[in-house]
Amino acid sequence: MKTSQDRQQQIRRERVEALIDGRIAALFGRLPMLCGFALEADLQLAEVSVHSWPGYIAGEDLYDEIMTATPWSCCAAGRSRARSSDRVD
Repeated sequence: MKTSQDRQQQIRRERVEALIDGRIAALFGRLPMLCGFALEADLQLAEVSVHSWPGYIAGEDLYDEIMTATPWSCCAAGRSRARSSDRVD
């Protein structure tokens, strides 16, 4: 049986995960060209995947948007996010 403190921590963790998931969903909604991204252990962008079209070049603004869209300090390192509902952790 979980203690009250364990249960409170679990509830907080679930709320943070829901917040992060919501912000990531909004990020993909705002950036239709974004297919997915991955973070390094230090929570910096390791990889960004975009669907490009002729003449489009992903610039610094795309990377800045990804980094400011989600409170990365709450996110676990080494995670990847993809546009589909399937996440790779």
